[in-house]
Amino acid sequence: PAPAAAAAYDVPAQFTSIGGYAFSQCPPTLRAVRVGRNVTALEFAAFSGAAFLADVALAPTGLLSMGASAFEGCAALTSISLPSGLSRIEGDTFRGCAALGVVGVPDSVEFVSDTAFSGCSKEHLRCELRCPAGQSARNVHTGEKNPPDEWGPGGCASMVNLTCGGAASRGGGGGLARV
Repeated sequence: PAPAAAAAYDVPAQFTSIGGYAFSQCPPTLRAVRVGRNVTALEFAAFSGAAFLADVALAPTGLLSMGASAFEGCAALTSISLPSGLSRIEGDTFRGCAALGVVGVPDSVEFVSDTAFSGCSKEHLRCELRCPAGQSARNVHTGEKNPPDEWGPGGCASMVNLTCGGAASRGGGGGLARV
């Protein structure tokens, strides 16, 4: 664990997973955590309740799974970029992350739970689909705008009807799905 007064913490390279509730009792002085490419799994509620944690930097590759509620209650978290290779954003992953404004989502994500972003601010949360080099994201929605109560997969309106190259993604029915 990080020293009590530390403002930042690098997860040691020998760790391959972060266990459930590992950062739930972190001191309010800890504001940033860097997770390296050796970590392949965040277990259920790994960062849950780390209310003062504003920055979690995940390596661009390596992480393959995130348990439900991984960042639940991280009220100070403002943005996060999820790594390539991650395929699912489970239920309550970002529940109660009131300051969360931007989530970078890799094109490898095939499922977003309909409760993934519960309790986040609908007014300013933006999910950005990151596409492979040479491809750009575009909105392929051709009908009317979604009604206000249909907020997109997992509560992120900007994830509705995005596509990377030829692999279209669509919202609804409990999450993002490959078409």
